[in-house]
Amino acid sequence: MYIFAFPLLLAAFVGCDNSDPTDDGPIAPGIQPVSPDAELTAFFDKNLRIIGSSIFNEYNEYGHLGPKMIDSCVMINSAEEFLQIDFINAPLELPVIDFDAYTLVIGQYVAVNSAYNLVSQGVVVETDEILMNVLIKRTQDKAFEVIDVKNFWGMYPKLPQVPISVIRIND
Repeated sequence: MYIFAFPLLLAAFVGCDNSDPTDDGPIAPGIQPVSPDAELTAFFDKNLRIIGSSIFNEYNEYGHLGPKMIDSCVMINSAEEFLQIDFINAPLELPVIDFDAYTLVIGQYVAVNSAYNLVSQGVVVETDEILMNVLIKRTQDKAFEVIDVKNFWGMYPKLPQVPISVIRIND
């Protein structure tokens, strides 16, 4: 009896797998970021944690500087704007970006714990604003139970100079 049950059980598990092997998972709606070169990726992997008087920090009621606990982002359309960002390892040499062709978006999202990560991002350009869609998903089983502010970035084809806001999509 047990000899016949195991193959049937195995067939049931294998037969129920209808996933597409080419599917990379869910994608945030909108224009996807362009694939960056290795130098730019290495720069942001090392320096993206933004500190100091950056746009993502504020003073709390006790006078301590800390991260704003909101999802937010900024568009950077020039080298001058890029120089205004306070990176963790500053001063440093910034990578060269063609701001005539591209817009750099740098942002942050608040995760309820360290297991939640950004899996996809995309921008939707509307007449009077840009919606920065960030798809957040639990990607780990174990996590530190602490609110975590995480940064993200993306290079997009040149975007218009209109307000931008973050739309969180929890998967």
